[in-house]
Amino acid sequence: MSGSGWPEVALCEAAGLLGLSTEGQRLLRIGHCAVIALPAHGLVARIARPGTPRDRLEGEMRFARYVHQAGLPVLPPADAVADCAIETTTGPVTFWPFVEATGAALDWRWLGETLRRLHALTPPAGMASLWDPLSVVKTRIERYGAASYARAERAQVLSAAYVRAKRIVEDSSLVASVGLVHGDPTNVIVTADGPVLIDFDLSGVGPALWDVASVVVRHRRFGLSGDHVEAFHAAYGLDTGAHGIVEEFLRVRELLDCSFVLTLIGSHDTEAHDELDVRLRALRDPSDRSRWTPR
Repeated sequence: MSGSGWPEVALCEAAGLLGLSTEGQRLLRIGHCAVIALPAHGLVARIARPGTPRDRLEGEMRFARYVHQAGLPVLPPADAVADCAIETTTGPVTFWPFVEATGAALDWRWLGETLRRLHALTPPAGMASLWDPLSVVKTRIERYGAASYARAERAQVLSAAYVRAKRIVEDSSLVASVGLVHGDPTNVIVTADGPVLIDFDLSGVGPALWDVASVVVRHRRFGLSGDHVEAFHAAYGLDTGAHGIVEEFLRVRELLDCSFVLTLIGSHDTEAHDELDVRLRALRDPSDRSRWTPR
């Protein structure tokens, strides 16, 4: 990785403040944040984009710390290195243990059991909610609409879907039952010691069935087998009467996944444009069951 902007500057500043070397750093991924491994220290740095409030990252740390202390298989922050987010000129940075993935397949029954245990926890006093799936959707739609390559018909479909989704997340009958949620629960690393949940940017207090919908979308759009979904449901113990609510949240989750493609497209990115059109068909037609390509 080379360069003189985000996330390089943020990593160098934060590492310098903590006396850490960035030698051998390895970029793992870039999305809403950059994730960079520092194998020499056994750490991973999560670098938020400029303008991200430091409190938001510390909310992720508090959630992971609390759930880990409750005995669930969750990756906790590296508190011995930094027990708070490190503010830099180009975005706050948090540090987490570096864990090696074995490459083993995820046990979906394990995930169902883990989420059942998570949702049974009592939220501690003062636990903030980072569950706000539509704020990022709104930002992405606005940025797309202002781009030179934006297409008016796409923007109209996205905006209409956003209005519908907003009604869903504001419907008290759907979100009445709230507790601790992961927010994006298929973010799991299978290690030599077993699987662990990671990435807590949508975590905190929220509707438990959102987590369920985030698994079901893997079946509907990304090829997860029916057997795996059934194993997940059996371990989770989903009430048959909740399927209608899951379906409503699934529409919101699909919009969130559609909006992610907006962050990838450019004026000449043909594959991303084609994938966006495939995904938008589902927003236009609820009966559409097109398979989506992971991006």
